[in-house]
Amino acid sequence: MKTAVVALFVCLVAAASLGPAVEGRRWRGGLVDRLRDCPRFCPAVYSPVCGSNGQIYSNLCHLNIAKCLTGDSSLTEASFSLCDPDHDFLLRDI
Repeated sequence: MKTAVVALFVCLVAAASLGPAVEGRRWRGGLVDRLRDCPRFCPAVYSPVCGSNGQIYSNLCHLNIAKCLTGDSSLTEASFSLCDPDHDFLLRDI
């Protein structure tokens, strides 16, 4: 049992020393920085918008967070016909 614990400890130390460092500037511009720099909270307002990627977002704030997290500067608000061709029909029912 003692040997197994020592072997496990040695493996953990080796894995920790060989793994990539998350701290510092090594991952600059990557997901770690985007998670830190992008807004995280939006108002709890349901005002759906269609993104240029064809996805519907709860509101413009959520679209902007997706734009920041993905790093896709081309993601913009688009016509609902891109996301849902029947959207005009849905709006008449509201």
